[in-house]
Amino acid sequence: MQLTQVKSRSGQDPIRFAGQLDNQWAELYGNLTGTNGYINGGVDGRPTKGAAERVAELSARWKVLRTGWQEILDKDIPALNAAAAQLKLGAIAVPARTIIP
Repeated sequence: MQLTQVKSRSGQDPIRFAGQLDNQWAELYGNLTGTNGYINGGVDGRPTKGAAERVAELSARWKVLRTGWQEILDKDIPALNAAAAQLKLGAIAVPARTIIP
């Protein structure tokens, strides 16, 4: 699983190309906070056991992707910048931010 679906271009593409982690988080969030969701006092009441399980699944997937992303930031970008510096090219600047755990 990847973070985002890059192949979707038209209205029917979500049928052919499944939503990735960002879309699944958004769907779950909307389900919990939408007009019938728990936060808005909807008829569904508290989040279900299934919703809690889904949060755990998506969190585990995010942890794997976050680890890979952190490796890119810590190793690959500095290596690319070092190679670019040898060629007297500009570097990639990455703002100092914390990736959500």
